Amino acid sequence: MHAFCVLGSRLGRSLAGERDRWILWSPVAVLSGILVYFWLPAEPWPWLGLGVLVAAAVACLVVKAGVLRVLFLAIGLAASGFALSQLSTYLVAAPVLLDEIGPRPVSGVIESVETGKSGTRIVLSSVTIAGLDPSETPGRVRIVVRTHGDRPVPGLSASILAVLKPPSPPTWPGGFDFARRSFFQGIGGIGYAVGPLQLDDTGNSTGGWRTWVEGVRQGATDRILAALDPPTGAVAAALLTGQRYAVPEETYESIRRAGLAH
Repeated sequence: MHAFCVLGSRLGRSLAGERDRWILWSPVAVLSGILVYFWLPAEPWPWLGLGVLVAAAVACLVVKAGVLRVLFLAIGLAASGFALSQLSTYLVAAPVLLDEIGPRPVSGVIESVETGKSGTRIVLSSVTIAGLDPSETPGRVRIVVRTHGDRPVPGLSASILAVLKPPSPPTWPGGFDFARRSFFQGIGGIGYAVGPLQLDDTGNSTGGWRTWVEGVRQGATDRILAALDPPTGAVAAALLTGQRYAVPEETYESIRRAGLAH
């Protein structure tokens, strides 16, 4: 017991000496809460983060001891990161396909377009899938179109016959989790087309600010690819606009081995 008292006293003096730098540890505390949330194997109780945050705030107001107050403040900051992660998950939550389906007619609004050697990769929003209940339909799907027809443009309504499946989980323990990234992008299904893309022939463009931004992004990518020879243009477009689908696989593998793929 005496040892714990001595340790607590030393910790208190150390914290007091670092008082001017406490604020620098605030992001670390918030990040720790975020890491704890994503480390959990299952979704926790929806109000867990907010509940701990409120409890820690009350404790900070009640407790008089400086060391304990700092401890509860750190817990509150970590709980705020945890609560923000829960809120982000709630805001982007959308249905995800459970099994492979198709070929089925799929329609929606073109949200983004990326062109590469293996075809054109489009993301559709406001999706409708034949034979699938709206409550089970993903908010967005990503489809690779290999049959070239009219050029897809963000904002146009489109329909296509496609095979869809759920985003794939990590291929090895601790590997890149494509399914998690797709979930937070609102993409609940990926697949490929088995027919040509049918565009809305009325010429009406729909969509909000996201679609407008994607249109500007696609225009910049097209200009870069037209001005620079491959694979230089593809790499430059990936760096400037984030569209890396046109980067050849061998080039991307070299970048990955160099540790620059991120």
